[in-house]
Amino acid sequence: MNTTVRVLEGIPAAPGMALGRAFILRTPLETVPRYSIAPSALPGELERFRRAIQTSREQMESLLTGVELDDELRAIFEAQLMVLEDPLLIDQTRERISDRQINAEQALAVEINSISEFLLKSKEAIFRERVADLEDIGNRLLSNLMDVPGGDIRAEQIRKLPPDAILVADDISPSLMLHIRFVGGIAVESGGVTGHMAILSRSRGIPCVVGVRDLLNTVSDGMDILLDAENGRLCLQPGEAERRQYAGYLKTRRREATRTITSPVNTACGQSIALWTNLSDVDETTDDRIQGASGVGLFRTEFLYLKNRKLFNDYTGQKNIYGQIFQNLHGQTVTFRLLDVGGDKRLPASANVHQRQLRGIRFLLANRWLLESQLRAIYEAALDAEIGDGICRLMVPMVSTVEEMEAVRHSFDTVRSQVHQERAMASIEQAPVIPLGMMVETPAAVLMCDAFAQRVDFYSIGTNDLAELVLGLARDTSLPPEELYYQPALFRMLSRLVCATSLPVTVCGEIGARLDLLPVLMGLGIRQFSMPPASLYKCAMAIPDLEIAACEALCAKVLQANSVGELRALLDENK
Repeated sequence: MNTTVRVLEGIPAAPGMALGRAFILRTPLETVPRYSIAPSALPGELERFRRAIQTSREQMESLLTGVELDDELRAIFEAQLMVLEDPLLIDQTRERISDRQINAEQALAVEINSISEFLLKSKEAIFRERVADLEDIGNRLLSNLMDVPGGDIRAEQIRKLPPDAILVADDISPSLMLHIRFVGGIAVESGGVTGHMAILSRSRGIPCVVGVRDLLNTVSDGMDILLDAENGRLCLQPGEAERRQYAGYLKTRRREATRTITSPVNTACGQSIALWTNLSDVDETTDDRIQGASGVGLFRTEFLYLKNRKLFNDYTGQKNIYGQIFQNLHGQTVTFRLLDVGGDKRLPASANVHQRQLRGIRFLLANRWLLESQLRAIYEAALDAEIGDGICRLMVPMVSTVEEMEAVRHSFDTVRSQVHQERAMASIEQAPVIPLGMMVETPAAVLMCDAFAQRVDFYSIGTNDLAELVLGLARDTSLPPEELYYQPALFRMLSRLVCATSLPVTVCGEIGARLDLLPVLMGLGIRQFSMPPASLYKCAMAIPDLEIAACEALCAKVLQANSVGELRALLDENK
């Protein structure tokens, strides 16, 4: 490459390349318009602020009366309504508009920042937790002041971006990521390869680089960037050599874009390998690349709710979405993972301080109304769609104990009985068989797999979380894939699970789409893989060249490796 081109290094999180101009994604409070107001126009500006408050109040009251809310959620919304009358925010914003002679958006942003800083300094967790609620109200007020459709300022900015824009940010929340579909690429300072922003980038085929140091201090809006997410590099102001490299990449990418697969795929020795896909949105169910897959091995349902937060309390809306998914998939099997919120996926407003520390099934069991509402919505949608046995599967996230799995099965049985009674169904034989499985993503689940085998119908290994928990890491840790996915301890854990069960086992984490690790996993005995749509074709092309005997021999050596270096050396020898 041209040595005069400045290059920033990061971690490749979603493969691909993109050439375009940078768009720096700032927080809503950073993007508000800022201008002076003439003294004669101040009454009109104060009236504009009053109308925004009134509109926000009406929207909140509609939420309180439009859907059925549990007591805790109602209390949260009522508390947020009270913020709209809080003199600390409202009166001081009015005073700032008048005294400083500035526009309402600017005055409001200053007050929100000031109050947030005060709350964050508190030693009491309950006050620090209120910052998110304050920012929610602030964002609603700003959106109404600026007449933003849908009430999300940054989402509206993203929708207006050109398709080749390179999105630059410190980090991007999963809920905001759901609005990003047509951009050239993404580069962020924070995050890791297993964070949900990276997962969604891979699912949507958006090239992404994470962990780019000094990104926001170096890149400016409108700067030309070549994002090389194959190697984790950002070339700033690329020259002719870099542009020729991108042109070659585009030529190859266009050829691959029209290719589909037919699953299962046979190895050289005739072993059948099933390729499934991972999805997170209704729109993805119409992607041409998934038509030949065995089905959807992982549908991350939480992203449906994060994209439209009203779904948490809109049963009819939930049922309609699941019905649309069944319709779009035309009889393909779909595995719905129950809500896995927590961590980097923001919780419903009803979650208290303790619940915000929970993830997966533990959060659902602490909020039974949410668990049973989702189970019922999926089940009724399946009945309405008249699907066949096994077309709909349910999967429980982050399971650690037998009691958790038994509690979910009991809830599902209760929901089914209630639905059958309401629909006057004569017997359960009239209903489709819906297998109930679990994600294996905690060490406890691996160690107790023999006990779980008596209570579930299938296993799906979430290697992203499992790898991090084995190493004691947090999700979004900026650890290169070479250090995360090539740990000998991870493969010994997987071996223990596969050897201890006769149940179907699917790998749905990132390592299943890595061509160098594919033969190791097949050598372990895994015959089903679920991956992003963009990875299906390359894996389908690699499998026919593999022999199971050779895979087993390689796997035996890998299980003897004692370090990442030893394991990588074995894989290099196998190339």
